[in-house]
Amino acid sequence: MDQAAAGASKALRNATKKIGTKFKIPVKNSNRPSKDFDEILDEADEKAKDYALKWYERGVKRGLIKATDLMVEGKIYKDGDTVFCDADQIDVNVKIKMNRDEFKHSVSFRINDIGFEDVR
Repeated sequence: MDQAAAGASKALRNATKKIGTKFKIPVKNSNRPSKDFDEILDEADEKAKDYALKWYERGVKRGLIKATDLMVEGKIYKDGDTVFCDADQIDVNVKIKMNRDEFKHSVSFRINDIGFEDVR
């Protein structure tokens, strides 16, 4: 194997190792580094999908908690078969922990963006 090919193989092995470490996937080293790299990318795609779904579920849960809080506060209420919102916009402030880092984030929604009509 010439020096350029050896360098490319080493680079692929290093990239494969880094992806495996990041996604906690065991790295398999065969005699074809490009095949190993392709396989770990496929596994990483699946892990990324699982990760995204986990955060989506957390978001849904957090949204339901916030909606319940707004109902308790009287900002969202039901009259007959109609649900009303007593605000122009809804602000959601959250603390997020991700990879041992914690940060605060705020999101604001205009009520018509989430299905309410301004009837005031």
